[in-house]
Amino acid sequence: FQVLNFRSNFQRDTATLAAVIANNSTAAMAFGPGYEQAATEVVNTLRAKPTVLAASLVLPDGSLFAHYPEAEEAQARSQFPPAGGYRFVGGHLLVTEAVMLKGERVGTLYLRSDYRQTFLELLGFYSLVVMGVIAVSSGLAAFLSRRLGRTITDPVLQLAQTAHIIGEKKDYSVRAVVGNRGDELGRLAESFNEMLSRIQSQDAALSFSQQKMEALIHSIDGIVWERTPDRTRFTFISRQSKDILGYEPQAWLDTPNFWEQKLQPQDADKAIQTGHDLAAAGKHYGYEYRMIAADGRTVWIRESGTVLVENGQPVAMRGIFQDITQQKLNAQQLDKLNRQLMDTSRQAGMAEVATGVLHNVGNVLNSVSVSATVDRKSVV
Repeated sequence: FQVLNFRSNFQRDTATLAAVIANNSTAAMAFGPGYEQAATEVVNTLRAKPTVLAASLVLPDGSLFAHYPEAEEAQARSQFPPAGGYRFVGGHLLVTEAVMLKGERVGTLYLRSDYRQTFLELLGFYSLVVMGVIAVSSGLAAFLSRRLGRTITDPVLQLAQTAHIIGEKKDYSVRAVVGNRGDELGRLAESFNEMLSRIQSQDAALSFSQQKMEALIHSIDGIVWERTPDRTRFTFISRQSKDILGYEPQAWLDTPNFWEQKLQPQDADKAIQTGHDLAAAGKHYGYEYRMIAADGRTVWIRESGTVLVENGQPVAMRGIFQDITQQKLNAQQLDKLNRQLMDTSRQAGMAEVATGVLHNVGNVLNSVSVSATVDRKSVV
């Protein structure tokens, strides 16, 4: 704004000066030759204006009448605009002013002023002013920053540091320092601490619930598990896997297809296919097969599970492996006892039949014996 304003003011001041010189030169130029000295004295007054570089009074026929300080050649005067105009050329302001007497043009004034030097001086002054303003503003900003840092920045940084510690250590017992502040930052710190208290309470309740759930899961007489829908990898296995089959839970989690590798070879194909078919049905299922324990034992397992479905897509499978080896042994023993009982019953029935036959034969023989005795006595 100052540059544009200076340019406009400089042009206006120079044009006014040219009009004054032209007006004062009217009489001398009207009389013409012989009055050059009077006209020269008029233009020499321009020495009081340091920005004026040259001025020339030219008669209507183009001849030079007076000048200050040195006469400008005709070629230099050709750069000037028409009378009443102005032009900026190479850091100079060129002004042309007509010398009029009673409406008749008696000459022309060509005035050249140094625009650049004055502008640079003004620009240097403004630069000093701007630098001073910047220096004062910087000092004031630094002062206010230190003052406001203790009031605003430090509490915010402390709050951010507290949040960072909580995020790293997951320790919700940490609290932000509130102090005696009663402003918005103080209320923010209090609200932050209240939020931490609620999170701490909820975390404690969640941890307690999780501990109860884990205790319940690990107390179940069976291996509780969770695995991917494709049945290739386990995502959770309870500690009973060590007690029932002898395998550490981490081995189930780290080894893909661990379950398939531990199936009894005679049951493997059928168990795998049956498992995939039941899982694909997306319903609760259960079936039995044999697995090889870590010590080489054959363990009968009953698998019960269900498929978790979200948005129509299976996302996981959960279930339990139960050791039914003893039940199978008991069933086999019961079947053996039933067969023995049937054999015993069959043998007992045959003995009873034989006894009846022998009894009946005995009765017949007894009757024959009596009859024979009677007949013998009759003969005698």
